Amino acid sequence: MTNAFPLLLITVFLLCAYQSIGMDKEQKQPFTVKGQFKNYAHETLRIGADTFNTDAEGRFIFTSHDSINTVHEIMIYFGTFKRSKYTIPVMCFVAPGETTTITGDADNRAQIKLDDHILMNKELNEFNSHQEKYMKQVAMLYEQLHEIGGYGKKFDSAKLRSVRIEFDTAENRYDREQEEYINLHPDQELSAFLISISLYDYSFKDLQERYNHFSPAVQNSVYGSKIKRSLDLLEKSAIGHQAPAITGYVDAHLDSINLSQYLGKYVLLDFWGSWCHWCREANPSLLNYYRNYQQDGFEIIGIACRDKREDWLHAIQKDNLTWRQILNADNHNNDLVGEYAIFAFPTAVLIDPHGIVIYRSIGDDPVLLGNELKQIFKH
Repeated sequence: MTNAFPLLLITVFLLCAYQSIGMDKEQKQPFTVKGQFKNYAHETLRIGADTFNTDAEGRFIFTSHDSINTVHEIMIYFGTFKRSKYTIPVMCFVAPGETTTITGDADNRAQIKLDDHILMNKELNEFNSHQEKYMKQVAMLYEQLHEIGGYGKKFDSAKLRSVRIEFDTAENRYDREQEEYINLHPDQELSAFLISISLYDYSFKDLQERYNHFSPAVQNSVYGSKIKRSLDLLEKSAIGHQAPAITGYVDAHLDSINLSQYLGKYVLLDFWGSWCHWCREANPSLLNYYRNYQQDGFEIIGIACRDKREDWLHAIQKDNLTWRQILNADNHNNDLVGEYAIFAFPTAVLIDPHGIVIYRSIGDDPVLLGNELKQIFKH
């Protein structure tokens, strides 16, 4: 799993700052966050695109401009987009028309406390206490990684690798403890939240088992309902199921492309983007697989997502991608990201000669896909 990081930051980065996922029929109201951070006087805080300042005692108050209609999560960042005193933000839950209070030391964010009149903040306090010793270590190492290899910085690659190994070990320990917490708390909506922000870590079968383990109340909660919707999407393209059709698309040369054209061959659907660093890092390995196995009946269809046509075409040329490519119809009818339940990039979906999904993976690790192809083609 890759969902660790203190106060759940990495996967929540993928969420909008205050995107409500509740029911439209509920009344929308602004939310308020207030509190005090020691060792953070006369400094800037940020929620989404909104910034606000602490006073001489580190106190602050913020009321949202946008209205929400249900409980959901927000991230409080220590600084602006361009300048942050700390890399790792603080997360809390807010509710329509209510005030969430946060107190603690900015230099020791693992011990920051939330008032518990919102039940999920009470659960989050319990979870953070459970994870505190692991959270501190992951936070420290993450800050070191950012300091060594932050954007635009020259870094010592040997030192970066060393810290990365330590970080991965600490993160894995954090993940194991988080899984234990989820298993021990099937009646907490926070457990559903923890899974909902890490959907790409779970296979369809694993996600179904965890959902079934929840109490009925959690299954029907905001975050439980989000998992159920994801299960409904995943089921259509889960391993062992017929791959959803790809029709109505043209490739980079404006030639019509249809998945049914590839029956009788193994087809890898590569969901990527020109903007995605890890996708581009994976392309040399894909090129190697394509050269090695194309003569055995292996094809790749690249599906670029959230991309501009000119950037997409430039990346195809620069990375020397020789297989057929299509540009996804993002947020429109025939959106393949929705059809294939893609939660992160890159995602690889391997389809057998009968059109059945036989493999799914997320990330740029070439070994996983390479091992699968070796088993299929025996070389």
